[in-house]
Amino acid sequence: LKTDEQVIFFENGKLMRVSYNTKLVGLTRDCRQLGVLGFPIPQTMLTANTWARKFAGQAMHLSRIASFHNTIGDRMIVSQRPMMLEAAVGLAQLVKEQTDMTWTDSKAIDDYIGKLKSHTDRLARQNNQLATFHKQVTEKVLFLMNTDLLRNQIKWKDILKEIRQIITQVEQNGFTNLKTWRAHWDRQLYKALEHQYQVGLEALNDHLPEIQVELVYRQQQLQFRPPIEEIRMKYFTQLKRFLSIPNNFKGVGESQENLIFPVIVERNAHRFGHLFKKAEELFQKLDRVKDRFKDWVILGSVNLEEMIEENCKTADDFERNFRNSKAKGQEIGRIPMTDEKINCISVSFAPVRTEIEMLNRRFWDTLAISLQRSISQDITPIEKFSVEAMETLRKQPQSVEEIGVANQKHQEYEKEAPEMMEMFQNADRKNRILAAWTRENVDQVTRVTGIWDNFSSLMENHEL
Repeated sequence: LKTDEQVIFFENGKLMRVSYNTKLVGLTRDCRQLGVLGFPIPQTMLTANTWARKFAGQAMHLSRIASFHNTIGDRMIVSQRPMMLEAAVGLAQLVKEQTDMTWTDSKAIDDYIGKLKSHTDRLARQNNQLATFHKQVTEKVLFLMNTDLLRNQIKWKDILKEIRQIITQVEQNGFTNLKTWRAHWDRQLYKALEHQYQVGLEALNDHLPEIQVELVYRQQQLQFRPPIEEIRMKYFTQLKRFLSIPNNFKGVGESQENLIFPVIVERNAHRFGHLFKKAEELFQKLDRVKDRFKDWVILGSVNLEEMIEENCKTADDFERNFRNSKAKGQEIGRIPMTDEKINCISVSFAPVRTEIEMLNRRFWDTLAISLQRSISQDITPIEKFSVEAMETLRKQPQSVEEIGVANQKHQEYEKEAPEMMEMFQNADRKNRILAAWTRENVDQVTRVTGIWDNFSSLMENHEL
Protein backbone atom coordinates (compact mmCIF):
# COMPACT_ATOMS: atom_id res chain seq x y z
CA LEU A 1 0.00 0.00 0.00
CA LYS A 2 2.94 2.32 0.63
CA THR A 3 1.14 4.43 3.23
CA ASP A 4 3.99 6.89 3.41
CA GLU A 5 3.51 8.00 -0.17
CA GLN A 6 1.73 11.22 -1.10
CA VAL A 7 -2.00 10.67 -1.52
CA ILE A 8 -2.08 12.68 -4.82
CA PHE A 9 0.52 13.67 -7.34
CA PHE A 10 0.64 15.28 -10.79
CA GLU A 11 1.58 13.28 -13.84
CA ASN A 12 3.51 15.29 -16.44
CA GLY A 13 2.86 18.31 -14.23
CA LYS A 14 -0.82 18.51 -15.29
CA LEU A 15 -2.91 15.37 -14.69
CA MET A 16 -3.97 14.70 -11.08
CA ARG A 17 -3.41 11.09 -9.98
CA VAL A 18 -4.24 9.14 -6.78
CA SER A 19 -1.47 6.89 -5.42
CA TYR A 20 -3.93 4.19 -4.32
CA ASN A 21 -3.14 0.97 -6.20
CA THR A 22 -6.30 -0.26 -7.91
CA LYS A 23 -5.01 -3.85 -7.62
CA LEU A 24 -5.79 -3.66 -3.88
CA VAL A 25 -9.48 -3.73 -4.85
CA GLY A 26 -8.83 -7.15 -6.34
CA LEU A 27 -7.01 -8.18 -3.13
CA THR A 28 -10.01 -7.26 -1.02
CA ARG A 29 -12.33 -9.19 -3.32
CA ASP A 30 -10.09 -12.24 -3.33
CA CYS A 31 -9.75 -12.26 0.49
CA ARG A 32 -13.51 -12.11 0.83
CA GLN A 33 -14.06 -14.99 -1.55
CA LEU A 34 -11.33 -17.13 0.06
CA GLY A 35 -12.83 -16.52 3.51
CA VAL A 36 -16.27 -17.58 2.30
CA LEU A 37 -14.79 -20.78 0.89
CA GLY A 38 -13.06 -21.50 4.27
CA PHE A 39 -9.48 -21.24 3.09
CA PRO A 40 -6.92 -19.99 5.63
CA ILE A 41 -5.57 -16.55 4.79
CA PRO A 42 -2.02 -15.52 5.77
CA GLN A 43 -1.77 -12.75 8.35
CA THR A 44 0.19 -10.48 6.03
CA MET A 45 -2.64 -10.64 3.51
CA LEU A 46 -5.23 -9.99 6.21
CA THR A 47 -3.24 -6.95 7.38
CA ALA A 48 -2.94 -5.66 3.83
CA ASN A 49 -6.64 -6.31 3.27
CA THR A 50 -7.49 -4.29 6.40
CA TRP A 51 -5.43 -1.33 5.16
CA ALA A 52 -6.86 -1.66 1.65
CA ARG A 53 -10.46 -1.60 2.89
CA LYS A 54 -9.69 1.27 5.25
CA PHE A 55 -8.56 3.60 2.45
CA ALA A 56 -10.73 2.24 -0.38
CA GLY A 57 -13.56 4.75 0.21
CA GLN A 58 -11.17 7.69 0.41
CA ALA A 59 -9.38 6.54 -2.72
CA MET A 60 -12.68 6.23 -4.60
CA HIS A 61 -13.68 9.80 -3.72
CA LEU A 62 -10.23 11.12 -4.62
CA SER A 63 -10.28 9.26 -7.95
CA ARG A 64 -13.60 10.85 -8.85
CA ILE A 65 -12.25 14.28 -7.95
CA ALA A 66 -9.06 13.61 -9.94
CA SER A 67 -11.13 12.55 -12.96
CA PHE A 68 -13.21 15.73 -12.68
CA HIS A 69 -10.05 17.86 -12.31
CA ASN A 70 -8.47 16.28 -15.39
CA THR A 71 -11.55 16.53 -17.66
CA ILE A 72 -13.33 19.72 -16.56
CA GLY A 73 -11.38 21.78 -19.07
CA ASP A 74 -12.68 19.62 -21.93
CA ARG A 75 -16.24 19.84 -20.64
CA MET A 76 -16.16 23.63 -20.49
CA ILE A 77 -17.35 25.63 -23.50
CA VAL A 78 -14.17 27.25 -24.79
CA SER A 79 -15.57 30.80 -24.83
CA GLN A 80 -16.81 30.38 -21.24
CA ARG A 81 -13.51 29.24 -19.73
CA PRO A 82 -12.49 32.77 -18.66
CA MET A 83 -15.80 33.09 -16.84
CA MET A 84 -14.96 30.02 -14.71
CA LEU A 85 -11.36 31.03 -14.19
CA GLU A 86 -11.82 32.06 -10.54
CA ALA A 87 -13.39 28.75 -9.50
CA ALA A 88 -10.90 26.71 -11.56
CA VAL A 89 -7.93 28.56 -10.08
CA GLY A 90 -9.33 27.97 -6.57
CA LEU A 91 -9.54 24.21 -7.22
CA ALA A 92 -6.05 24.09 -8.71
CA GLN A 93 -4.63 26.04 -5.77
CA LEU A 94 -6.30 23.70 -3.27
CA VAL A 95 -4.90 20.67 -5.08
CA LYS A 96 -1.34 22.05 -5.10
CA GLU A 97 -1.45 22.99 -1.42
CA GLN A 98 -1.97 19.39 -0.27
CA THR A 99 0.55 17.48 -2.36
CA ASP A 100 2.54 16.45 0.76
CA MET A 101 -0.36 14.60 2.42
CA THR A 102 0.11 10.80 2.98
CA TRP A 103 -2.26 7.89 3.60
CA THR A 104 -1.25 7.73 7.26
CA ASP A 105 -3.27 10.89 8.09
CA SER A 106 -6.83 9.59 7.58
CA LYS A 107 -8.55 12.63 9.14
CA ALA A 108 -6.59 15.06 7.00
CA ILE A 109 -7.59 13.08 3.94
CA ASP A 110 -11.29 13.25 4.88
CA ASP A 111 -11.05 17.00 5.44
CA TYR A 112 -9.23 17.39 2.15
CA ILE A 113 -11.85 15.37 0.32
CA GLY A 114 -14.58 17.59 1.78
CA LYS A 115 -12.84 20.77 0.58
CA LEU A 116 -12.18 19.31 -2.87
CA LYS A 117 -15.75 18.10 -3.26
CA SER A 118 -17.06 21.53 -2.32
CA HIS A 119 -14.91 23.13 -5.03
CA THR A 120 -15.70 20.52 -7.67
CA ASP A 121 -19.42 20.71 -6.96
CA ARG A 122 -19.26 24.49 -7.30
CA LEU A 123 -17.29 24.22 -10.54
CA ALA A 124 -19.66 21.61 -11.96
CA ARG A 125 -22.68 23.67 -10.97
CA GLN A 126 -21.27 26.79 -12.60
CA ASN A 127 -20.35 24.87 -15.73
CA ASN A 128 -23.85 23.43 -16.03
CA GLN A 129 -25.39 26.83 -15.38
CA LEU A 130 -23.27 28.53 -18.03
CA ALA A 131 -23.92 25.70 -20.48
CA THR A 132 -27.66 26.27 -19.99
CA PHE A 133 -27.29 29.99 -20.70
CA HIS A 134 -25.13 29.16 -23.72
CA LYS A 135 -27.81 26.81 -25.06
CA GLN A 136 -30.49 29.49 -24.64
CA VAL A 137 -28.47 31.99 -26.65
CA THR A 138 -27.68 29.31 -29.26
CA GLU A 139 -31.39 28.70 -29.85
CA LYS A 140 -32.05 32.41 -30.29
CA VAL A 141 -29.17 32.92 -32.72
CA LEU A 142 -30.35 29.91 -34.73
CA PHE A 143 -33.81 31.48 -34.77
CA LEU A 144 -32.31 34.69 -36.14
CA MET A 145 -30.48 32.69 -38.80
CA ASN A 146 -33.92 31.74 -40.17
CA THR A 147 -35.69 35.04 -39.49
CA ASP A 148 -36.23 37.34 -42.47
CA LEU A 149 -34.18 40.47 -41.77
CA LEU A 150 -36.01 42.42 -44.47
CA ARG A 151 -39.57 41.89 -43.26
CA ASN A 152 -39.02 41.06 -39.58
CA GLN A 153 -36.62 43.71 -38.31
CA ILE A 154 -38.75 44.21 -35.19
CA LYS A 155 -38.40 40.49 -34.44
CA TRP A 156 -34.64 40.81 -34.83
CA LYS A 157 -34.59 43.66 -32.32
CA ASP A 158 -36.72 41.69 -29.86
CA ILE A 159 -34.49 38.59 -30.07
CA LEU A 160 -31.33 40.69 -29.66
CA LYS A 161 -32.89 42.29 -26.60
CA GLU A 162 -33.59 38.82 -25.16
CA ILE A 163 -29.97 37.74 -25.81
CA ARG A 164 -28.66 40.84 -24.04
CA GLN A 165 -31.00 40.10 -21.12
CA ILE A 166 -29.54 36.58 -20.83
CA ILE A 167 -26.01 37.99 -20.77
CA THR A 168 -27.06 40.52 -18.11
CA GLN A 169 -28.55 37.65 -16.10
CA VAL A 170 -25.20 35.81 -16.30
CA GLU A 171 -23.43 38.88 -14.90
CA GLN A 172 -26.02 39.21 -12.15
CA ASN A 173 -25.26 35.62 -11.15
CA GLY A 174 -21.74 36.73 -10.28
CA PHE A 175 -19.83 35.69 -13.40
CA THR A 176 -17.11 37.97 -14.71
CA ASN A 177 -14.69 37.97 -17.67
CA LEU A 178 -17.52 37.76 -20.23
CA LYS A 179 -15.51 39.45 -22.98
CA THR A 180 -14.57 36.22 -24.77
CA TRP A 181 -18.10 34.85 -24.52
CA ARG A 182 -19.58 38.11 -25.82
CA ALA A 183 -17.06 38.11 -28.68
CA HIS A 184 -18.06 34.54 -29.52
CA TRP A 185 -21.71 35.51 -29.84
CA ASP A 186 -20.87 38.59 -31.85
CA ARG A 187 -19.18 36.27 -34.35
CA GLN A 188 -22.25 34.01 -34.45
CA LEU A 189 -24.54 37.02 -34.83
CA TYR A 190 -22.29 38.18 -37.64
CA LYS A 191 -22.93 34.90 -39.48
CA ALA A 192 -26.69 35.12 -38.97
CA LEU A 193 -26.77 38.80 -39.96
CA GLU A 194 -24.70 38.32 -43.10
CA HIS A 195 -26.79 35.33 -44.17
CA GLN A 196 -30.08 37.19 -43.82
CA TYR A 197 -28.50 40.32 -45.29
CA GLN A 198 -27.62 38.39 -48.45
CA VAL A 199 -31.07 36.79 -48.59
CA GLY A 200 -32.63 40.23 -48.16
CA LEU A 201 -30.55 41.72 -50.96
CA GLU A 202 -32.00 39.18 -53.40
CA ALA A 203 -35.60 40.19 -52.63
CA LEU A 204 -35.05 43.76 -51.47
CA ASN A 205 -36.72 45.51 -54.43
CA ASP A 206 -39.88 43.42 -54.09
CA HIS A 207 -40.30 43.47 -50.32
CA LEU A 208 -39.43 46.95 -49.13
CA PRO A 209 -42.12 48.56 -46.94
CA GLU A 210 -45.13 49.40 -49.10
CA ILE A 211 -45.32 52.89 -50.61
CA GLN A 212 -48.87 54.17 -51.23
CA VAL A 213 -49.25 56.14 -54.48
CA GLU A 214 -52.26 57.66 -56.27
CA LEU A 215 -52.55 58.34 -60.01
CA VAL A 216 -54.21 61.73 -60.53
CA TYR A 217 -54.93 64.15 -63.39
CA ARG A 218 -53.80 67.68 -62.60
CA GLN A 219 -52.89 70.68 -64.76
CA GLN A 220 -53.79 68.70 -67.90
CA GLN A 221 -51.25 66.01 -67.01
CA LEU A 222 -51.31 62.52 -65.57
CA GLN A 223 -49.11 62.49 -62.49
CA PHE A 224 -48.56 60.69 -59.24
CA ARG A 225 -49.42 61.82 -55.75
CA PRO A 226 -47.05 62.18 -53.98
CA PRO A 227 -44.86 63.43 -56.86
CA ILE A 228 -42.48 60.97 -58.50
CA GLU A 229 -39.50 62.77 -56.94
CA GLU A 230 -40.89 62.16 -53.45
CA ILE A 231 -41.66 58.52 -54.30
CA ARG A 232 -38.08 58.00 -55.47
CA MET A 233 -36.77 59.64 -52.31
CA LYS A 234 -38.90 57.35 -50.10
CA TYR A 235 -37.88 54.29 -52.06
CA PHE A 236 -34.15 54.94 -51.97
CA THR A 237 -34.32 55.99 -48.31
CA GLN A 238 -35.82 52.60 -47.46
CA LEU A 239 -33.30 50.88 -49.72
CA LYS A 240 -30.37 52.58 -48.03
CA ARG A 241 -31.86 51.96 -44.59
CA PHE A 242 -31.66 48.21 -45.20
CA LEU A 243 -28.21 48.39 -46.76
CA SER A 244 -26.87 50.25 -43.72
CA ILE A 245 -28.25 47.80 -41.12
CA PRO A 246 -24.79 46.25 -40.49
CA ASN A 247 -23.36 49.73 -39.88
CA ASN A 248 -25.87 50.29 -37.09
CA PHE A 249 -25.83 46.75 -35.68
CA LYS A 250 -24.39 46.75 -32.14
CA GLY A 251 -24.24 43.05 -31.26
CA VAL A 252 -23.64 42.06 -27.63
CA GLY A 253 -19.99 43.04 -27.15
CA GLU A 254 -18.82 45.20 -24.27
CA SER A 255 -17.27 47.81 -26.55
CA GLN A 256 -19.20 49.67 -29.24
CA GLU A 257 -16.00 50.57 -31.10
CA ASN A 258 -14.28 48.60 -33.85
CA LEU A 259 -17.37 46.46 -34.41
CA ILE A 260 -17.14 43.59 -36.89
CA PHE A 261 -20.59 44.05 -38.43
CA PRO A 262 -19.87 47.01 -40.80
CA VAL A 263 -17.54 44.70 -42.73
CA ILE A 264 -20.67 42.95 -44.03
CA VAL A 265 -21.48 46.01 -46.16
CA GLU A 266 -18.03 46.01 -47.74
CA ARG A 267 -18.07 42.25 -48.33
CA ASN A 268 -21.41 42.45 -50.14
CA ALA A 269 -21.02 45.77 -51.96
CA HIS A 270 -20.68 43.91 -55.27
CA ARG A 271 -24.32 42.84 -54.88
CA PHE A 272 -25.66 46.41 -54.80
CA GLY A 273 -25.43 47.08 -58.53
CA HIS A 274 -28.46 45.00 -59.48
CA LEU A 275 -30.50 46.69 -56.73
CA PHE A 276 -30.21 50.12 -58.32
CA LYS A 277 -30.70 48.63 -61.80
CA LYS A 278 -33.95 46.99 -60.66
CA ALA A 279 -34.95 50.25 -58.99
CA GLU A 280 -34.72 52.10 -62.30
CA GLU A 281 -36.67 49.32 -64.00
CA LEU A 282 -39.32 49.69 -61.31
CA PHE A 283 -39.73 53.43 -61.92
CA GLN A 284 -39.88 52.88 -65.68
CA LYS A 285 -42.64 50.34 -65.10
CA LEU A 286 -44.41 52.80 -62.81
CA ASP A 287 -44.18 55.56 -65.42
CA ARG A 288 -45.67 53.25 -68.06
CA VAL A 289 -48.80 52.94 -65.93
CA LYS A 290 -49.73 56.46 -67.06
CA ASP A 291 -49.75 55.34 -70.71
CA ARG A 292 -52.84 53.22 -70.07
CA PHE A 293 -54.84 56.33 -69.17
CA LYS A 294 -53.62 58.85 -71.75
CA ASP A 295 -56.54 58.20 -74.10
CA TRP A 296 -58.97 58.48 -71.18
CA VAL A 297 -57.90 62.00 -70.25
CA ILE A 298 -57.42 63.39 -73.76
CA LEU A 299 -60.61 65.47 -73.34
CA GLY A 300 -58.92 67.39 -70.54
CA SER A 301 -56.31 68.85 -72.89
CA VAL A 302 -58.68 70.37 -75.50
CA ASN A 303 -61.24 73.16 -75.61
CA LEU A 304 -64.46 71.14 -75.62
CA GLU A 305 -66.67 73.89 -77.01
CA GLU A 306 -64.38 74.55 -79.95
CA MET A 307 -63.92 70.84 -80.64
CA ILE A 308 -67.67 70.16 -80.60
CA GLU A 309 -68.44 73.21 -82.70
CA GLU A 310 -65.86 72.12 -85.26
CA ASN A 311 -66.88 68.47 -85.46
CA CYS A 312 -70.62 68.41 -84.68
CA LYS A 313 -72.67 69.94 -87.48
CA THR A 314 -75.56 67.59 -88.10
CA ALA A 315 -78.03 65.81 -85.88
CA ASP A 316 -76.21 62.55 -86.63
CA ASP A 317 -72.96 64.06 -85.36
CA PHE A 318 -74.56 64.99 -82.04
CA GLU A 319 -76.35 61.66 -81.65
CA ARG A 320 -73.16 59.72 -82.39
CA ASN A 321 -71.25 61.68 -79.74
CA PHE A 322 -73.99 61.24 -77.11
CA ARG A 323 -73.93 57.50 -77.78
CA ASN A 324 -70.13 57.38 -77.59
CA SER A 325 -70.10 59.36 -74.35
CA LYS A 326 -72.59 56.95 -72.78
CA ALA A 327 -70.54 53.95 -73.92
CA LYS A 328 -67.42 55.62 -72.59
CA GLY A 329 -69.12 56.09 -69.22
CA GLN A 330 -69.82 52.36 -69.07
CA GLU A 331 -66.18 51.63 -69.89
CA ILE A 332 -65.07 54.03 -67.16
CA GLY A 333 -67.19 52.06 -64.71
CA ARG A 334 -65.06 49.00 -65.49
CA ILE A 335 -61.79 50.72 -64.59
CA PRO A 336 -60.52 48.75 -61.55
CA MET A 337 -60.86 50.49 -58.21
CA THR A 338 -58.48 48.06 -56.51
CA ASP A 339 -54.86 49.08 -56.01
CA GLU A 340 -52.24 47.65 -58.34
CA LYS A 341 -48.99 46.39 -56.87
CA ILE A 342 -45.77 47.18 -58.70
CA ASN A 343 -43.16 45.53 -56.52
CA CYS A 344 -43.33 47.49 -53.26
CA ILE A 345 -45.35 50.39 -54.73
CA SER A 346 -49.14 50.23 -54.45
CA VAL A 347 -50.91 52.42 -57.03
CA SER A 348 -54.51 53.57 -56.50
CA PHE A 349 -56.52 54.46 -59.63
CA ALA A 350 -59.56 55.81 -57.77
CA PRO A 351 -58.57 59.51 -58.11
CA VAL A 352 -57.87 59.31 -61.84
CA ARG A 353 -61.08 57.36 -62.41
CA THR A 354 -63.01 60.14 -60.67
CA GLU A 355 -61.27 62.71 -62.91
CA ILE A 356 -62.11 60.68 -66.03
CA GLU A 357 -65.76 60.49 -64.96
CA MET A 358 -65.78 64.27 -64.48
CA LEU A 359 -64.22 64.82 -67.92
CA ASN A 360 -66.82 62.61 -69.57
CA ARG A 361 -69.58 64.38 -67.65
CA ARG A 362 -68.18 67.76 -68.70
CA PHE A 363 -68.09 66.59 -72.31
CA TRP A 364 -71.70 65.43 -72.07
CA ASP A 365 -72.84 68.75 -70.57
CA THR A 366 -70.88 70.76 -73.14
CA LEU A 367 -72.32 68.61 -75.93
CA ALA A 368 -75.84 69.28 -74.65
CA ILE A 369 -75.20 73.04 -74.41
CA SER A 370 -73.65 73.06 -77.89
CA LEU A 371 -76.65 71.18 -79.27
CA GLN A 372 -79.03 73.70 -77.69
CA ARG A 373 -77.00 76.52 -79.20
CA SER A 374 -76.96 74.78 -82.60
CA ILE A 375 -80.74 74.36 -82.48
CA SER A 376 -81.20 78.01 -81.59
CA GLN A 377 -78.84 79.04 -84.37
CA ASP A 378 -80.84 76.94 -86.84
CA ILE A 379 -84.33 77.93 -85.71
CA THR A 380 -83.83 81.69 -85.30
CA PRO A 381 -83.35 82.43 -89.06
CA ILE A 382 -86.41 80.26 -89.78
CA GLU A 383 -88.52 82.21 -87.31
CA LYS A 384 -87.28 85.51 -88.69
CA PHE A 385 -87.98 84.39 -92.28
CA SER A 386 -91.47 83.07 -91.43
CA VAL A 387 -92.53 86.15 -89.46
CA GLU A 388 -91.30 88.60 -92.09
CA ALA A 389 -92.89 86.53 -94.90
CA MET A 390 -96.26 86.36 -93.12
CA GLU A 391 -96.27 90.12 -92.55
CA THR A 392 -95.69 90.65 -96.26
CA LEU A 393 -98.23 88.05 -97.42
CA ARG A 394 -100.94 89.39 -95.10
CA LYS A 395 -100.84 92.86 -96.71
CA GLN A 396 -103.74 93.42 -99.15
CA PRO A 397 -102.37 94.85 -102.45
CA GLN A 398 -104.24 98.09 -103.44
CA SER A 399 -102.95 98.51 -106.95
CA VAL A 400 -101.65 96.56 -109.91
CA GLU A 401 -98.16 97.56 -108.94
CA GLU A 402 -98.59 96.21 -105.41
CA ILE A 403 -100.01 92.97 -106.82
CA GLY A 404 -96.85 92.59 -108.90
CA VAL A 405 -94.65 93.17 -105.87
CA ALA A 406 -96.64 90.65 -103.83
CA ASN A 407 -96.32 88.03 -106.56
CA GLN A 408 -92.59 88.69 -106.78
CA LYS A 409 -92.20 88.26 -102.99
CA HIS A 410 -94.24 85.05 -103.14
CA GLN A 411 -91.92 83.66 -105.76
CA GLU A 412 -88.90 84.56 -103.65
CA TYR A 413 -90.42 82.85 -100.63
CA GLU A 414 -91.16 79.75 -102.69
CA LYS A 415 -87.49 79.53 -103.67
CA GLU A 416 -86.25 79.98 -100.08
CA ALA A 417 -88.91 77.80 -98.45
CA PRO A 418 -87.32 74.34 -99.27
CA GLU A 419 -84.00 75.40 -97.76
CA MET A 420 -85.78 76.79 -94.72
CA MET A 421 -87.86 73.62 -94.49
CA GLU A 422 -84.73 71.46 -94.53
CA MET A 423 -83.14 73.68 -91.87
CA PHE A 424 -86.30 73.42 -89.76
CA GLN A 425 -86.45 69.64 -90.05
CA ASN A 426 -82.77 69.42 -89.03
CA ALA A 427 -83.43 71.68 -86.03
CA ASP A 428 -86.50 69.63 -85.11
CA ARG A 429 -84.51 66.39 -85.26
CA LYS A 430 -81.76 67.92 -83.15
CA ASN A 431 -84.39 68.95 -80.63
CA ARG A 432 -85.75 65.39 -80.47
CA ILE A 433 -82.20 64.06 -79.98
CA LEU A 434 -81.68 66.60 -77.20
CA ALA A 435 -84.87 65.46 -75.51
CA ALA A 436 -83.99 61.76 -75.92
CA TRP A 437 -80.53 62.06 -74.38
CA THR A 438 -80.99 64.86 -71.85
CA ARG A 439 -84.78 65.11 -71.30
CA GLU A 440 -84.54 68.77 -72.22
CA ASN A 441 -85.70 70.68 -75.31
CA VAL A 442 -85.59 74.11 -76.91
CA ASP A 443 -89.04 75.72 -76.53
CA GLN A 444 -88.38 77.95 -79.51
CA VAL A 445 -88.75 74.94 -81.84
CA THR A 446 -92.34 74.33 -80.69
CA ARG A 447 -93.20 78.00 -81.16
CA VAL A 448 -91.61 78.17 -84.60
CA THR A 449 -93.47 75.00 -85.61
CA GLY A 450 -96.75 76.92 -85.26
CA ILE A 451 -95.33 79.93 -87.08
CA TRP A 452 -94.13 77.74 -89.91
CA ASP A 453 -97.55 76.10 -90.26
CA ASN A 454 -99.15 79.55 -90.49
CA PHE A 455 -96.56 80.56 -93.08
CA SER A 456 -97.33 77.45 -95.15
CA SER A 457 -101.07 78.21 -95.03
CA LEU A 458 -100.53 81.80 -96.18
CA MET A 459 -98.37 80.58 -99.06
CA GLU A 460 -101.12 78.18 -100.19
CA ASN A 461 -103.81 80.87 -99.87
CA HIS A 462 -101.77 83.34 -101.86
CA GLU A 463 -101.55 80.87 -104.73
CA LEU A 464 -105.32 80.52 -104.76
